[in-house]
Amino acid sequence: MSHDVRLRPSARGPLVLVVDEELTRRSILSRMIRAFGYSVRNCPTSREALQFLRDQPREVRLLIADLMLPGMDGGELVERALDLDPTVRVLLTVDTDNPEAVELHAGYHDFAWVRKPITFSALADRLDELFTQRPLPRYTSPMRPPARTWRRSGQLEARQRAPPIPGSLPLGPGGTSG
Repeated sequence: MSHDVRLRPSARGPLVLVVDEELTRRSILSRMIRAFGYSVRNCPTSREALQFLRDQPREVRLLIADLMLPGMDGGELVERALDLDPTVRVLLTVDTDNPEAVELHAGYHDFAWVRKPITFSALADRLDELFTQRPLPRYTSPMRPPARTWRRSGQLEARQRAPPIPGSLPLGPGGTSG
């Protein structure tokens, strides 16, 4: 599949924050993003990324995080980043050959993602999608944990196994009672 990738001449586009513990991957991804004309900052850990986001409120337009970050995984990082700035766009990088990453990704399937190793054309497509989408995706407030949080903590399965409320009618096929 051939892509007509247009490089932006400006080096001062929207700010992209890249978070990956591996220096080589972080460096390669940052160079690719700069080739599209975006400004790039990078951090090796989730904690450093959150501190940068706190220190630079509403400056970062896109957060790209490795899903398998040590300590706080990339999915939790993007959830916390969205708590700080609900307008930031997020992209997870996922190694689909790693069974642990695939299992963890199931809990964050509603976030945009790209398969590792990241190709120039796949990144171009994702950046285009993320920066041209309207309206911004809605994020569920942490006041009511989203289903992905329930899945990770086991609360979703517990809610599904909960006994029915006394006096309620069981729902039949199609969601109707009786």
